[in-house]
Order: sequence, then C-alpha cells, then structure tokens
Amino acid sequence: MTKVTYWDRRDCQELAVNGHAEQTGPGQVSAVCAAISAITQTLYTNIQMEEEKGQIKADGDARSGHMWIRAWTTSENHAAIRNMFQFTVIGLKSIAEEYPDKLKVKEEKRNGGI
Repeated sequence: MTKVTYWDRRDCQELAVNGHAEQTGPGQVSAVCAAISAITQTLYTNIQMEEEKGQIKADGDARSGHMWIRAWTTSENHAAIRNMFQFTVIGLKSIAEEYPDKLKVKEEKRNGGI
C-alpha cells in the first residue's frame, strides 16, 4: 500500500509518498507502483529544476518507497507551483480511484505556514 499526503498551504506546497504498491512477482514492480513513481518523480524533478534556476526554495528526499517534496512559494510563483503539485495529486487520485487497495491520497489545506 502506498500512502500520499499533500499539504496545500498559503506559503508552501508539500507532498509525502510512503510505501510500495504490491509487487507482481520476485524482482518485478507493479504497474501501479510504476505509475505512482513516474508521476511523483516528475514533480520532484520539476521542483528541483525550478530551485536550481533560483525560482523557488525547496527541499526533499527521494528513495525507494519514500518521497518527500516541499516548495516554499511567494505571491509571484504560488499559482504556478501549486498547479504543479495539484496536477500530480489529480493523477494520483485517478490511480487511487482505480486501485483503492494499493493507493490512498489525503489532502490537507491550511491557510497558515508550516
């Protein structure tokens, strides 16, 4: 089971992914796990690229069975960064609807900071 939590804050966007979807056999990754990885790694890479360009301040961690991404936003970039995260969450929710026994997505919205 993979569990995803998305925090939508006024000055920060954050996503945590933990766990694996069930493997199909020894050494094989399930299509669900691969889809989750592809979607979240795309967000992680985009956020890293924006940070390298000096557009945002971000941090995170990515390893097998775990990914955590946080990006602080300003009034100038909040909408664009939030859209990146929400695009990711929409994709993950779509997978969760199809495979509710393999993926759970939770959203938390707050007006304040961390």
